[in-house]
Amino acid sequence: YNGHGTLLTQQSGGFDDIDLPSAVKYLIASDPNLQVLGAAYLQHKCYSDGNAKKQARSLQAMPKLVKLFNSPNQEVQRHATGAMRNLIYDNAENKLALVEENGIYELMRTLREPDDELRKNVTGILWNLSSSDNLKDRLARDTLEQLTDLVLVPLSGLGGSGVIQQNPSEAEIFYNSTGFLRNLSSASQQTRQKMRECHGLVDSMIHYVNSSLEVGKSEDKSVENAVCVLRNLSYRLYDEMPPSSLQRLEGHRRNNSSTMTGELVGCFSPQSKKAREHYMSADIVTFTEVSKDPKGMEWLWNPQILRSLTGLIRNLSRHARNKDEMSTKVVSHLIEKLPGGAGDKSPPADVIVNIIAVLNNLVVESPMAARDIVYFDGLRKLFYIKKRRDRLASDNEKSSRAAASLLGNMWQYTKLHRDFKMKGYRKEDFLSL
Repeated sequence: YNGHGTLLTQQSGGFDDIDLPSAVKYLIASDPNLQVLGAAYLQHKCYSDGNAKKQARSLQAMPKLVKLFNSPNQEVQRHATGAMRNLIYDNAENKLALVEENGIYELMRTLREPDDELRKNVTGILWNLSSSDNLKDRLARDTLEQLTDLVLVPLSGLGGSGVIQQNPSEAEIFYNSTGFLRNLSSASQQTRQKMRECHGLVDSMIHYVNSSLEVGKSEDKSVENAVCVLRNLSYRLYDEMPPSSLQRLEGHRRNNSSTMTGELVGCFSPQSKKAREHYMSADIVTFTEVSKDPKGMEWLWNPQILRSLTGLIRNLSRHARNKDEMSTKVVSHLIEKLPGGAGDKSPPADVIVNIIAVLNNLVVESPMAARDIVYFDGLRKLFYIKKRRDRLASDNEKSSRAAASLLGNMWQYTKLHRDFKMKGYRKEDFLSL
């Protein structure tokens, strides 16, 4: 090592004069040049060699590398974290050894260093660690607040001008971090709740998704991760919501439940259509109030992000290379969101338009998409949306026309005509405007 970032052994043909035991010994040498050499050899040797990873652990390389994470020498830090990143990849025992050596604490200290190469290694290590289910709760407890403050808020654009400004290294750091969150968000109820309540985490994901959509970056890998994080955090949201948030969300209805019950007695039963409409109107008022100024977890039930996510899927469906594959993943879920009758819960009109546009983008190139729409009871819902144009408010005109266009395209699949007729639909139903 010549002191300027170049390993002389690599210049002269590789690591022919060193082995794993020697490399591990170099990690505790007083000369930082030897520490770099030892760490670089481990990084190289353990890239894809499972036996080398096991041997390095038996030689006590893990605690020695952890101690070098916060070395005063930047090159030592880079190579030590780089070696650890390779050592733990696809190796559960090494991941556990890193954690047991107080590795998470040292990694979070290292993340504060103003060095992008180092931060790429640290966030890469965190992402690798988060693939182990038994470590997710601990990682959430020990990393979320710092990761949010140091990476998510500044790199999402939330903490600055509001515009995403990332150089290539920062883009990789943010991608690693959102991949880490994506893994954590699929963990336990406790971890999901900790993520929802972490100040700035949900807001960062929302801001990044919205800002990316505004500039046409719908296929950005970090956008995919962020959307998956939001989706996972919405899982069982109502059941897992803390009492304070639940009270704010349900306050109107809960506070007036006794009054409402008194009003219903003698007029109509709680199960009647009139009662359901009464309760539904109370829900709409409550959700409207909560939606005015969403913060943190409140975004997860806010109509604005439903709108953004369906817009994202709409863009993805337009450019997807394999529309059959995408169809199998999204059609059933999208059909589920559409209203099929007057009493059904209905998303905003522009969300319905986005959903139908996604289905249309898929149907024009994928017979599988058309088949799945039939299979998942999509025809009934699409005909309902199409026919309600003249009966409902003018803001449903677009969704009605979108449904008509989609149904017209579905008729082009002659192999499905028999299925259409079995469900009671004729050619005129599909082709009329």
